[in-house]
Amino acid sequence: MSIDQVIALSASIGGCMSAIAAFLAVKQSTKQREASYKPELAITRTTITASKNPITKSTFADFWVVGKEEKEPGNVNLLSSLSLPLRNVGLGAAKEVRLKWSFPIEELISNINKMAQKALITEYFECENEVLSLKSEQLVAATSMWGNQKQDTVDYVLPASTDREVVNIRVPPAYIELVSALLYFSAKEKDRHFFPDMPVLKLDLEYFDIGGDIHKSSFKVELNLIAIHGDGECFHGYMQSKKFA
Repeated sequence: MSIDQVIALSASIGGCMSAIAAFLAVKQSTKQREASYKPELAITRTTITASKNPITKSTFADFWVVGKEEKEPGNVNLLSSLSLPLRNVGLGAAKEVRLKWSFPIEELISNINKMAQKALITEYFECENEVLSLKSEQLVAATSMWGNQKQDTVDYVLPASTDREVVNIRVPPAYIELVSALLYFSAKEKDRHFFPDMPVLKLDLEYFDIGGDIHKSSFKVELNLIAIHGDGECFHGYMQSKKFA
């Protein structure tokens, strides 16, 4: 191979390497740009206090509030439902956020009704056409529109680094009602040695970033008990989420 051919080959190899380096630089730049506006949603751990609602005169401890609010009763809305803080720990805004709640409602209703029968209480729950009802002659009857609670939307969630305002997402009242009933009837069991595990509340999120790409994530929201008073008429605990998809 002549010197001219060696020089030409070297120039070709050099040009090829330069093209590869340029391609990798562009690819890395694209990744960095995408990361700069990628949102990442998370649910903050929340301490709660549950008691009977003095307005609705409920039998169960279905009035759940954030733990610190018990110290400020004047600021508590007795008709509101517990909300969990949804934060964006990513770098970009999340928009058109769609929420979908689910939990084993039929299984939970079945277990509660069995407990009620065992305690010789004639009341029972039923869920028809996604409407949860407590049928009772002694306890305060209640109806919860589970079908309207399963899905919700949030217009946008800005990054926590630029906006400290928290977006609150409401815990489905049907879940609160049934879990409160579960604790109430569990506390009445004479041969009880432990309380049952609390049903897991699942939340599926779907949202867009500012570039128009769609993102999905799923969480398991668990209620962890700290203390229970009386016949489940009051309890303390915290709700904590775990991302699994």
